Amino acid sequence: MTDVETTPESGPADARRPKVGVRGRPIMGDSPVGAASVVPPELRRDAQLLRRARGLAAVALPLLLWAEPTTGVPAPLMPPVPFGILMGAVLLLVNLLDPTVTRALDRQSVERWAAVEVALDTVVMGSVVWLVALDPTSSLWVLLLLPVIEAALRFRVRGLVAASLAMAAVYAGRDLVVSLLYEEVGFGLGVVVQRIAALWVVALAAGSLEERLATGALQQRRVRVDAERRSSVMSVVAEAAAEMTTLDLSRVRSVLHRAIERLGATGKILSPEAPVPPDHLGLAIMTNGHLRGRIAVATPVSAEVHGALELLAAQTGAVIGQAEAFIEAERLRQELEHRAYHDPLTGLRNRAAFDIDLRSQSERRRPPGDGLAVLFIDLDGFKAVNDRLGHESGDVLLEAVARRLESCVRPEDLVARLGGDEFTVLLPGANDVDGALVVAERILDRLDEPFELAGTWVRLSASIGVAFSATEGAHPEHLVRQADEAMYEAKRGGRSRVVVFGAERRQRALR
Repeated sequence: MTDVETTPESGPADARRPKVGVRGRPIMGDSPVGAASVVPPELRRDAQLLRRARGLAAVALPLLLWAEPTTGVPAPLMPPVPFGILMGAVLLLVNLLDPTVTRALDRQSVERWAAVEVALDTVVMGSVVWLVALDPTSSLWVLLLLPVIEAALRFRVRGLVAASLAMAAVYAGRDLVVSLLYEEVGFGLGVVVQRIAALWVVALAAGSLEERLATGALQQRRVRVDAERRSSVMSVVAEAAAEMTTLDLSRVRSVLHRAIERLGATGKILSPEAPVPPDHLGLAIMTNGHLRGRIAVATPVSAEVHGALELLAAQTGAVIGQAEAFIEAERLRQELEHRAYHDPLTGLRNRAAFDIDLRSQSERRRPPGDGLAVLFIDLDGFKAVNDRLGHESGDVLLEAVARRLESCVRPEDLVARLGGDEFTVLLPGANDVDGALVVAERILDRLDEPFELAGTWVRLSASIGVAFSATEGAHPEHLVRQADEAMYEAKRGGRSRVVVFGAERRQRALR
């Protein structure tokens, strides 16, 4: 197999090209450009769930502040219901400004916006607790759980720790400031510790649950990605195998070349003698134990692509073997057919082929005026030449006679060797016997020219019998028999003659 570059010699820019899979899709898992920044589905799912929860909180917050008793000491620093409506509007505005709703972002941009959302939600809930829920007995402190749960959902353990510490500081600071500003309110260390502990318990539970869900989702994603990658790779191999069902080995190489490109590999298809470059992986293309070529692929490649390339090499070897076996079988069939219908010495049609051709020409429908003529040729004095110069010289003489006979007829005429020194010529489409006589005269003239054998010039002549039929459906055996009888009549008449079979043959006989 000749060397074929699957990709042009390229620099770092080409090395960064994404690997292409089935129908132009990137092969997943082979580190194409941007693979590290693709947003996992679970991040988009979490963002969607939090947008819904934030929308519900925006509606529920004013209702919660309206239902919260305000008779406690101290009184809220701001009117609860208007402030709740304002904070709800802020939450809705955060949802409306979320770019992940309308645009496709990479992972880094999604995480950056998630940090902004957590910070804004923390400010909203902290403001409610600081400005409205100053009464230590108020239950609005539970709103601090929302930023903690959101941080755990979006940023796992690191978000959980940061949000828990922030909310604990907000709540403890709120109680401490209130106890300093209002003499009637004391700082309840036990209550603060109890509620901060509740924050941590809920946060830990939410973080643990989210971690388990994230781990399961990650495992499912890895399984799905692996399955898609294997499916994509095997699809390339299967499509290449379907396209390799051909006897054209150049097309087989072209299909292999495209398959290597679609797998995202960079390499060459080398001949058996070509060495594999040191930084390339060599995959042998074997046919019946014989090396027919190599696939040289630049390393590294993934395990899936490596396996696919091994399958492609095995498929290519099998296809080459099948193609060569078919070609060899066809060659043997043609050779056997040629031997069955051709004379091994002269290459002319043999007796069996001549009988088939004569029968076929006798049975076919011919235009009016077209006849069929048979010339039966027997060499005069061939035995003496054969005995004097030897059989090898006799074979050379027969080959030379065959070539001269072929030079005397048209392409559509048929020349055959029946055996020994007997030849026949079939002239389909002969208008009359005179046309056959012209060909016979030409043959006599050509054979009358001397032959050079083993440094000796030899002269030879022939006796020719001619049989002609102008009717359709003439019996081929009759034509051959008539031409044979006419040939013997020519020999009895002195040789080197042409005799036409029929009542007028003596008048038409020519020397």
